[in-house]
Amino acid sequence: MIDNNKPDTSANIADQFIHTQFFALVDKQGRVRGIYDGLKEDEIQKLLKDVKEVLQEKYQSRSL
Repeated sequence: MIDNNKPDTSANIADQFIHTQFFALVDKQGRVRGIYDGLKEDEIQKLLKDVKEVLQEKYQSRSL
């Protein structure tokens, strides 16, 4: 449910499908770990870094 909060008046609300440039990183517990603007290079780089960290946590918990 990530949106830019701008109403789309060109379509009936029942027919709307929301597209957004935002990505949400969600861990295996269902926690939102970050929200990133896909149109900004620095935020994409942060997303990639954070994905690696979340994956590392997954592998560390397996070895415990």
